[in-house]
Amino acid sequence: MRLSKDTPGRYRIWNSGEVLENSSVNKKFNIPSFGSLAPMVSKYMVCFDFVGDAIKAASVKELPAKKILSGVYYKDARGLSREDIVKALREFAGSSPKRSQRVVIASIPSNLVITKNIEIPSQDPKEIKEIINLQAGRLTPYAREEVIIDYVRIGTFRQSYTKLLLVIVPKDVIKKQLAMFEEAGIRADKILLSSEAIGMLVYQYLKFEVQDSPFCVIHTDFSSTDFGVYIKNRQIFLRSISMGAHQLIEEKEKYLSRFIDELKKSFDAYQAEDIEANPSLVVFTGSIDELKDLEVMMLDAFRVPVRVLSVVDLVAASDPVPKDLINPRSISMLNVIAPLFKSETAAINLIPEEVKLRQSLEERGKDIIKAGVLVMTIILFICGILLVHIYLKSEYLNKFSSKFKGLNEEASQIEKDFSKVRIIRNYLSVRGLSLNVLSELYDLTPLEVSLTSIRLKEKGAFSIRGEASSMSAVFSYVNDLERSPSFKNVKTKYTSKKKVDNQELVDFEIAAVLEGAREEAT
Repeated sequence: MRLSKDTPGRYRIWNSGEVLENSSVNKKFNIPSFGSLAPMVSKYMVCFDFVGDAIKAASVKELPAKKILSGVYYKDARGLSREDIVKALREFAGSSPKRSQRVVIASIPSNLVITKNIEIPSQDPKEIKEIINLQAGRLTPYAREEVIIDYVRIGTFRQSYTKLLLVIVPKDVIKKQLAMFEEAGIRADKILLSSEAIGMLVYQYLKFEVQDSPFCVIHTDFSSTDFGVYIKNRQIFLRSISMGAHQLIEEKEKYLSRFIDELKKSFDAYQAEDIEANPSLVVFTGSIDELKDLEVMMLDAFRVPVRVLSVVDLVAASDPVPKDLINPRSISMLNVIAPLFKSETAAINLIPEEVKLRQSLEERGKDIIKAGVLVMTIILFICGILLVHIYLKSEYLNKFSSKFKGLNEEASQIEKDFSKVRIIRNYLSVRGLSLNVLSELYDLTPLEVSLTSIRLKEKGAFSIRGEASSMSAVFSYVNDLERSPSFKNVKTKYTSKKKVDNQELVDFEIAAVLEGAREEAT
């Protein structure tokens, strides 16, 4: 979904390939309902970012094998009041599936967080968390209860020390976002750091190129730029630069040299932290369509290979989503697109602990209710089946008893006569059976095959063992038995080679049934 300004006072809304016009910003956004799509997908995910210069949103359809970008939304938020922002969020939320059918993610830009690279003298996650809580007041100008802290575990050194990237955000910032979500009727399930998700998306694209070496991602948005360093899916360094695509496009001469200087400072700051080796690759992404000439300047500044990747290169969009809507001028939609694709593997989640606890209790309560309803349904279903089964059996027994009560003696006599007939029939069916088997085997056995054992069993089953001059002679013999009308179910149980007097022989055992004997015996 996308809302873009065409003329003063008019906006275009995009969703699933449809364009609808509205005469005013303050009018209701006539956004089509996504409800019809809900049954077609296993999950519907939405990501919001509204703390900067724009209200951004993106949505994905999560199919069994992959996620596909299904919509993007953008609106200039400069000059908008809190009520206007809440209204825009409410309108977008009203167009998406019901709460039970969607997952909502809030994206936090890096300029709202504080990052610290520290070393902790422990490798136990519980101890690491306790140490971080104790040192929070020393690391930030806030008290511990005023901030939300999460971290990325970079690695270990000196056997017992752990390197961490701390991400700290004032709790008031998060509470303000959650309050606006609540006013709009939206419940956020996760709050992710956009730069972490962007780095993970870039690593997925360049996995075989960067392998295990560090790489740098420079992500440019409207008024800010993120300088991040990553190893695989882990972010190990982050610095925010307060210059973006808008300044570099509109006032390039004024800001270009300052921008390159800030990038150099960021690179020097990473080296000064002594976190890992220098990046082997620099990736320039975000709002870069009019900034691709910076590639040469970055190459001169870093002396490291530079790759320019557009948002379209990194995102798998569905056919109805036009490529130009994914990458608007001066705006990067990666802030809201990347978290959708990497929400399950992101290490940073800045949801307050009390919200996590509430969500956990709600989910546990739902699971208990579902389990209780399921158990009761199963019990009732089983009881119903048993009662019906007992009733039908009793009715059948009553009818059977009343109908055949006078026939018991006659039935007993018939059963005795039938038993006698069966005994005589069985005797007749097997009489002469051994002679028939020997006669047929004599006719079918070739000269290169000698039989050492013939066993005749009940109901016409028999097995033969013997020796043959070659494996092919055994298979040929089996084929002859199968073609014979006197045998059926001919199978080779085993074959093995041996040497006798320097001559190679093949031991074998064949099982079969004499045709007609089983039916007669039965």
